[in-house]
Amino acid sequence: MSVFWATAGAQQPVDLIRKYSTPVRSIAPNDSDYTDLEPIAKAIGDARIVMLGEMDNGDGETIRAKTRLVQYLHQKLGFTVLAFESDFNGVNWLWETQKSGYAALRAVTHIWTDVAEFREMERYIARYSHGPDPLFVAGIDCQIYDAEEIFNFTVRAPKLFEALGYDVKDPVYPDYITSLVRANDYDTAKRLTDTTIRFLRNQTVRILNDLKERPELDPTGLWYQTFNNLMGNAANCWLNRNVPVGYNFLQLKHDGTLHEKQMADNLRWLADERYKGKKIIVWALNRHITKNIDQLDVRISNYRRGLNTTMGAEAFRRYGNDLYILGFTSAKGSTGSPFQRDGLPFDIHRLGKNDLYTNTMLQTKADYAFTDFRPIQNTADAAKPFISRGWGYEYDMKGNWFNVFDGLFFIKTNKAAIAMEFENSAGSNNP
Repeated sequence: MSVFWATAGAQQPVDLIRKYSTPVRSIAPNDSDYTDLEPIAKAIGDARIVMLGEMDNGDGETIRAKTRLVQYLHQKLGFTVLAFESDFNGVNWLWETQKSGYAALRAVTHIWTDVAEFREMERYIARYSHGPDPLFVAGIDCQIYDAEEIFNFTVRAPKLFEALGYDVKDPVYPDYITSLVRANDYDTAKRLTDTTIRFLRNQTVRILNDLKERPELDPTGLWYQTFNNLMGNAANCWLNRNVPVGYNFLQLKHDGTLHEKQMADNLRWLADERYKGKKIIVWALNRHITKNIDQLDVRISNYRRGLNTTMGAEAFRRYGNDLYILGFTSAKGSTGSPFQRDGLPFDIHRLGKNDLYTNTMLQTKADYAFTDFRPIQNTADAAKPFISRGWGYEYDMKGNWFNVFDGLFFIKTNKAAIAMEFENSAGSNNP
């Protein structure tokens, strides 16, 4: 039951937001009195996968709130896998070979790991990499971030091929490895020919089929999914080869469909194979975790709704209510990653005059709150569209938002994330 006031009469979106919202006392990672998070636990219920979003990679307060939620989900609700929207190849191989969450973080995008607000998450991961209830660290993004681990792939792969009975002295195999690595970069993929892409596809299919026949060579299935993932990203880079370097997701020729589907398939592998039976937390952008995007009126750049999907939409088709999607948003303050755009923060509030959700929450006077959309979703009220921001502070979008997220975490005032180097140079709270 909400502690916020609600008007009598028809249940309009404003009334529903108030009715199903409860305050959250704290987002401090070191606050272990989790009684204020119990409404979130009740909303999640028996869901096995929880997705935690963010409006912008530079939402410093959101990173802190997510850190506290990860600790709560791990300690109190039995979630033992933390999957980042980061390099599948790098994160998962580092975990498998070193059994260290701290080491695996090397392949997690520096947009998170190199900001001051992430340090408590890093410390927690390092602390719980081992022990009776470890927190496993995984990656789900098909894009390559870690150059060292992709190099290690070029060293490991010939050994696997030899075990599969391939003649590794045949030039086809070094050519395959070199071309596959080049195809996984948006810039170098542009210089590959159609013939090379067909060669990569055919050779990858052969490798996958042979791995199925030799499960003893791939006991966790990581090799199989690595090749599957690298070929999926290669296809995505190839289809979008006309996009300038430093591409914008919303300007991709094929709208990121393959990217989203590959991330969803990587999550499927984690949930159904590698960590079958375990409960999983996904750390990603709001945009990637949304579902039912056909219920949004998408009018951003040349984005084409009919050709697109999201990781969240694909996961929802597979897992239904075994998945809980929690978006994050803020009404005012600043945001902006020090490693994106021009590295400068920008104001949130001036962009949100039409945002019904955050403006409604501002009236509650809460600094932090949680709104559960699940009780609304199977009612006629879910079909009442309203304007809000969900895919970024710059974009007002009209839609049936109650069906796009399962809930929203409200942070009244966000703060732009601070680069670790800047914080350290200022002499602030060094570890």
